[in-house]
Amino acid sequence: MGSLSWRPLHRTAHPRAVLAVPTAGPSSPESDRLRTVGIIILVLGIIGASIFYYVEARAARPTIEELLPDYAHSQAQQIGVLMGNFGVLLLGWSQVLNRPGPEALIIAAVSALVASGFFRAAHVRDYNDRVHAQTGDDNPTGGGGRAD
Repeated sequence: MGSLSWRPLHRTAHPRAVLAVPTAGPSSPESDRLRTVGIIILVLGIIGASIFYYVEARAARPTIEELLPDYAHSQAQQIGVLMGNFGVLLLGWSQVLNRPGPEALIIAAVSALVASGFFRAAHVRDYNDRVHAQTGDDNPTGGGGRAD
């Protein structure tokens, strides 16, 4: 049997050179504005989630499950009879998601998702500007309009 050997697909001077991303140069003011809006949304979302968690955790009252330990079991059994196992699963999810911690995480995640949309739009705008600068196109929107 022959021996197996491994060889890299790309030979570079430095092992991490494959991970290097070329710089694109200056970005347009519109993409800078989009990135700024994304950063503001992300920061406000994280601050809002932190404030929400702080306020809700301090004002937490005992739940009915804490006051009546057998209530949760009997409620799950009744839901299981009426709606089946999926109803019990949904009941468990709703009880978990009604706590302040998961709600704050949802707020932060939604703000991160919205901010990532702004970051992506800025990246696409910069990419389009670079492509149109390389091709010498004066109309970065791609044309398509009628010349009257």
